[in-house]
Amino acid sequence: MRRLAAGAPGTLRCACGAVYPIVDGIPIVRRDLAAWLTTEGPETLRRRDLPPAVEEILVEGTGGAVARNDALAKVYGQPISGGLRHWMEARAREFEGTVLELGSGLGLTGRTDVVALDHNFGLLRLHRGWARVCADAGDPPFLAGSFDVVILANVLDACANPGLVLAQADALLAPGGRLVVTYAFAFHESITPRAHWFDA
Repeated sequence: MRRLAAGAPGTLRCACGAVYPIVDGIPIVRRDLAAWLTTEGPETLRRRDLPPAVEEILVEGTGGAVARNDALAKVYGQPISGGLRHWMEARAREFEGTVLELGSGLGLTGRTDVVALDHNFGLLRLHRGWARVCADAGDPPFLAGSFDVVILANVLDACANPGLVLAQADALLAPGGRLVVTYAFAFHESITPRAHWFDA
């Protein structure tokens, strides 16, 4: 796991020498930052002081990241009663210690004292978590054993390599920690190669 420390203003510096930007208080810790920015960069450059019409003109043709993130926020930002959210919020009230939501999206715990990690910067901007990190769940920038609870809520079937993500989640748990995993077995070959699918 990488060790991160404060760098120049607005950056984090890795012990390996890499420097990562912090945008809107969210560190963007990606092993191949340049590749990630080719699709997600426009979302990191959004400004709250622009009128919607101006923003629309500026981000048109930038790969669709902004429009995609807006659509995701509309779906995941809706209050959901019952189902997974109700189940997760009930469990989350019992969680003690440090809590990590891997692949958090907007979050399902109802708690604000969690660390939220997601690859989607736009959704993290809307997450109410105490700390937000834009990173890959298969390559998280935390030391092993850093969390008392790690949550993977409907994430595994949205990963290219769910086995790797599950192994990373397990490695991040402190001794005696709690791993909470839910998913819908909704694998799709455009996201997860069939060789990495789990069955019941």
